[in-house]
Amino acid sequence: MLKGFLHLDLLSVGIASAAIAVLGFTVFLNDRKSATHRIFFVLSLLTVIWSAFNYSIYQSTNPNVAIWLLRIATFFALWYAFATFLFAFIFPATVMPVFPRWIKIFAIPITCITSILLLTPFIFTRALSFDNGRLAEVQNGPAIPLFGLLSIFFVIAGLILLFKKARRARGIERRQITYIFIGSFITYELIIIFNLIFPIVLKDSRFITLGAVFVFPFIVFTAYAIIKHHLLHIKVIATEILSFLLLVTSFFEVVLSDTIWKIVFRIFLFSALLVVSFFLIRSVRKEVEQREKLQILTGQLELANKELSRLDQAKSEFLSIASHQLRTPLTAIKGYSSMLLDGTFGPIGGKIKEGVEKVYASTERMVALVNDLLDTSRLDSGRMVFTFVETDLGEVAKSVCDELMPKGKEKGLVIACAVAPATSKVFVDQMKIRQVLVNFVDNALKYSDTGTVEVKLEQKNDEVVFSVHDNGWGMTPEEMGFLFKKFSRGRGDTSQIKGTGLGLYVARRLAEAHGGRVWAESPGKGQGSTFLLALKLGWKPSADGVYMPKEE
Repeated sequence: MLKGFLHLDLLSVGIASAAIAVLGFTVFLNDRKSATHRIFFVLSLLTVIWSAFNYSIYQSTNPNVAIWLLRIATFFALWYAFATFLFAFIFPATVMPVFPRWIKIFAIPITCITSILLLTPFIFTRALSFDNGRLAEVQNGPAIPLFGLLSIFFVIAGLILLFKKARRARGIERRQITYIFIGSFITYELIIIFNLIFPIVLKDSRFITLGAVFVFPFIVFTAYAIIKHHLLHIKVIATEILSFLLLVTSFFEVVLSDTIWKIVFRIFLFSALLVVSFFLIRSVRKEVEQREKLQILTGQLELANKELSRLDQAKSEFLSIASHQLRTPLTAIKGYSSMLLDGTFGPIGGKIKEGVEKVYASTERMVALVNDLLDTSRLDSGRMVFTFVETDLGEVAKSVCDELMPKGKEKGLVIACAVAPATSKVFVDQMKIRQVLVNFVDNALKYSDTGTVEVKLEQKNDEVVFSVHDNGWGMTPEEMGFLFKKFSRGRGDTSQIKGTGLGLYVARRLAEAHGGRVWAESPGKGQGSTFLLALKLGWKPSADGVYMPKEE
């Protein structure tokens, strides 16, 4: 234990240097492109190098070696002070700012010239005496005041910059700067007193070896600002703290070693832990960066989805307006065509009647298209209004069969309608649910060439199931996957079939608005298809005349 206390200065320097190196390395890796992070990394390296030479000065009994170590230490001390000023000037910018002319013309050249002088006898001439094997007194050169004044100037200027930025800043940034300012102020006051005034003015160099310890306030306050105000990710901080504690423990073991073999083994162990800590921090940092990128991408995706929703809303509104504008002239065309065919304006025949019939048929298709577009627009924008009443679905199914029977006869098809007598009544919007049934039967007629279209309404467990089976083209499983979607049409080659691909989509949305579901079944190509609608028995809407919710 006594030996451990004798090496307290070495332990303190090692702990301080490790803490500074870990913090600087992590800040740099957190954002390599940030000007603030880069200058902080440089400041950390200069601190560690200065601390190492600062400690080494008083471990040598050779006057020439000791004086050169002192010169090198002051060389890095000056650049450390200059880097401190630059850090205060840049923080918290991510892009390197434009430096004012006085820094380019005065500060940088003077620092370069003075740092060169620090390596000559103009600063420290020679070692004068040693005390207990440690350098006790040196002969100062004529340029020593230049080093002192310049170092103090940079430190004070940096503190003033931090103070001004703290006053102008708001919120988290102000608290960050305030903590860094407090830590910097304490640290630099200790360094100026014990590493500058004591050895130069009072000729007392006993505290110089502990210079790295004086940096601890800056490390503590900066680390607090980082953890408390989220300058870095907490997971990375936790990894760094764990690595730091392991390194300090290992270093302490090296200091307490009493044999050469223990020293060699523990130095090897310390080096291994240092390498492992490096890779561990790097891997955790990469994981954090990936998560942050994922969060950014998720946010961008949410914004994109909102923009798509806005565009979809605009599209729906456009379709609604366009459909309304189209329906007015189409209604007039259809009305006058019907009056011509009925002979309201006098009898017509031959090619004139044939032409009017084609106009009437085309107009009906256009009206159906416009109605599908309007329904789609209303469903997507949540403006579809429903009026639910208790209804006998059997009556609705029979009326659909009767309405489409003539169309079936035109193609040579038979519609067989089977309604179970025990079918229960359900709450539906009669016009909307009838639209679904008409769509199913009409599709069966379109995609069938011969045979019978079977329409059934029956009760299965707690549902009323309406089904339409045909012996037409049939579908593959891949084709069925595209059904009930916007502008989607299955059943292979549909070039001969007139339609928009919106009917089944509208049918699905209307069924869902009734608490029901729709689906299709088919054994395969050429083996017919069955379309089904199931509604829950006992289902009731939350209100009479509700709005259809938008599709997610």
